[in-house]
Amino acid sequence: MSVYLVVAAHPDDPDFGVAGTAARLARDGHAVHYLMLTSGDAGSEDPSQSAEELMRIREAEQEASGRILGLSSVRFLRFPDGELQPDLELRKAIVRVMRQLRVDVALCQDPRSLVDEDSTYLNHPDHRAAGQAALDAAFPAAGNPRAFRDLLFEEGLKAHKVKEVWLYFTGHPHVNHFVDITETLDQKIAALAAHESQIGDWARSGGLRREMTKWAEDTATRHNLPFKYAEGFQRVVLEGEQEQSPEAAAVEAQTTPFPPGRGPG
Repeated sequence: MSVYLVVAAHPDDPDFGVAGTAARLARDGHAVHYLMLTSGDAGSEDPSQSAEELMRIREAEQEASGRILGLSSVRFLRFPDGELQPDLELRKAIVRVMRQLRVDVALCQDPRSLVDEDSTYLNHPDHRAAGQAALDAAFPAAGNPRAFRDLLFEEGLKAHKVKEVWLYFTGHPHVNHFVDITETLDQKIAALAAHESQIGDWARSGGLRREMTKWAEDTATRHNLPFKYAEGFQRVVLEGEQEQSPEAAAVEAQTTPFPPGRGPG
């Protein structure tokens, strides 16, 4: 089975973008990990709430969400919320986790997105920084033995090539890979509802369920998919099947959940 790493700027980010997919992959027996670059310590409009208290709350919410989805782990790097930069320090921290876990597929936020396709949302700068740092970590740094050599010589972390990157929150023209989340949409909604400090009222009003259902249904309908609910990604193959021997490709076919450009089902 494969190892998937979802990289995100803040708690709740990945649950909006990939929770249905994460639950589907975990249900199918794959190891799925979340890596949160911050702990969301700026995610409150209450100036009297301490950063430490908010971090505690938001980490606990994300861990609860991870249990609902069946994740193998939820990790926090605790960089300052609102101050992410796609620099070498952040890239190295992500590379460390990619090498520790021997990641096959990295899922990360699309750093190209500035405004959503409906022109109603400006993408958070932390999201863009997180996506850029994750991409730079996945290729070439994680697989380059001469990148961050102290990780090898001081921590024993050998270079490891990530096979694929899936970009989420990506614009419509770029989407080329879909996952059937018909059986895991309820898990996605429950995972999001676990973020009480951020979307508690929205979840209780029923607005969260309506919006997530519509979003997943629209994705499936727009792309004429043979299932009811879907999440879409731009899939980039770094270590392609065409580079493998027939024997290796046969083994990979047994461990890769979906063929290129299609979801399961």
